[in-house]
Amino acid sequence: MIKLSKGYSFFPYVHSIIEAEIRREVCLRCGFLSIDMGKYVFGKGIGHLVGALPEIVSRKGTPELPDQIKKELYDLLDSPEALHTILVGQHKIPHSERILDAEAIEELEFIRKERLEIKDNKLRRKVELTLFWRDIIIPKLAKVFVEMKLPKDAIIKEGWAERDFEEFLDCIPTALCLFTLLFEIDQQYQRPISVHDIYDVWALSLAIPYSDIVVTEKMSASTARRFKLDKICNTCLIHR
Repeated sequence: MIKLSKGYSFFPYVHSIIEAEIRREVCLRCGFLSIDMGKYVFGKGIGHLVGALPEIVSRKGTPELPDQIKKELYDLLDSPEALHTILVGQHKIPHSERILDAEAIEELEFIRKERLEIKDNKLRRKVELTLFWRDIIIPKLAKVFVEMKLPKDAIIKEGWAERDFEEFLDCIPTALCLFTLLFEIDQQYQRPISVHDIYDVWALSLAIPYSDIVVTEKMSASTARRFKLDKICNTCLIHR
């Protein structure tokens, strides 16, 4: 994968990308200069992959490295070879991460059980959508409003109907994919949630909006097509 991509990768933080998408949509609706999401989502090297720029620090008691050597070292860190070396060394999952995965699955199963007490499927989706807006969209939208010094009704107007909220979410593609795929996992109540489901949802929430072609397993491809995520995001979804 590193050889094919030449060291380029997605920015891995879904919530940061959702916030950037919200900022872009607010800019478009308010007539401000928009954000190039491609440059935000895609980048090269270790710094982009982990979401923090590397820093070269000299050992205590040793002289500071010359700027030219620092530049060469930074260039090396952005090379596909350095990325390969780091990822090969990280193939074992730490025990602490396995515990976090188990806790996340337990929480998702609890939420699913709670939601399934709502027997009407349409009502259940409305509840899920409302909670998604409350927990994911509104805090990020409020942050953008504060940063841009916009009034609280700059986007969401009094009297907005469910359709208006749906249309706005369609313009935030990573959030749309995240909500849709998580909601669909909840509906498959006879199938236990696995850690692979979490990783798949996280990865596909980025891949579907920003890729021309997405190859994934059959169930995810079928779900995404059923909810027209491929059409909304202009993406070709295949499972083989």
